[in-house]
Amino acid sequence: MVNENLFGIPASILSIINYSIPDIPLLKIFKKQLKIEDISIMRMMTNYIICFFWFYYADNLAYSQLKFASRIGFYSSLGGIYFYIFFEFKINPFDSILNALVIIFFYLFFHHYYDSILGNLSTFGTIGMYAHLLTQLYPVYLIILSIKNKNYNFINFNLSIVSFTASLLWLIYGNINNDHYIKISFGVQTVLDLLQILVYQYCKRKNPQISSDMINYKIDDLKQIQSEEKNDNNDNYDTTIEIDDDKQKISKYDLL
Repeated sequence: MVNENLFGIPASILSIINYSIPDIPLLKIFKKQLKIEDISIMRMMTNYIICFFWFYYADNLAYSQLKFASRIGFYSSLGGIYFYIFFEFKINPFDSILNALVIIFFYLFFHHYYDSILGNLSTFGTIGMYAHLLTQLYPVYLIILSIKNKNYNFINFNLSIVSFTASLLWLIYGNINNDHYIKISFGVQTVLDLLQILVYQYCKRKNPQISSDMINYKIDDLKQIQSEEKNDNNDNYDTTIEIDDDKQKISKYDLL
C-alpha cells in the first residue's frame, strides 16, 4: 500500500506556494512599482473558491494534507482580495464594493448551509468539483489568448510549472484514496496546466523576439517620437503613430 503522505506533503507545499504567488504583486504597490490596474484579482478569486470547498470537504474526510493546504490558501487568497479591494476603492469605489459583497455573500451563504449540505457529503464533493472545474476556465482563456496573439507573455511559465506539479501530485493522492472528486478535479487541472506549458513553449519558439521588456521599450520609444512630431511646426508633414493601448496594458499586466 502506497503511503499517501509521500504525495500529499509535497503537494501541500507546492499548493501553498501556488496560492501565495498571486499575492506577491500587491507588495509592489507599496513600493509604487505597480498600480492596482496592473494586477488581476481573477487568480486570487479562483484560488479563494477552490480552497473554500476543498477545506470543508477534506475536513470531513480526514485528508490532513489537503485540509492544511486549502486552509493556508484560503486565508492567503482572502487576504490578497481584501488588500486588492482596499487599493481599488480609491480608484473605483463601485467595483471594490461589488467585489467585497460577492466575497461576503459567497462565504455567508455556504457557511450558513454548511450543515445541510454536509448531510450528504457527496453533494458537497460534487459542488466542490464543479467549482474547481469552473475556475479552470481562466487558464483556458489564457491559452486562447496566447494562441490567438502568438504571444507567450499571457502565460506565467513558472506558475504553470508549480501548478502542474502540485495538481499531478494531488491526482495521485486522489487515486490512492480512490476519491473521484479529487481525481476528476485535479486531473482536468493537470491537463490544462500541461497545455499551458506546451503553448508557452510553442509561442516562444514562434516569436522568440517578443518579450514584455521589449514591448514596453518599443511603446516608450514610439511615444517619444509621437511627442516630438506633435511639437513639429511643419504643417505640410503630419504623421501619426498609433499605439495599441491593449497591447501596452497586456505587456504591463501582471498575470500572477
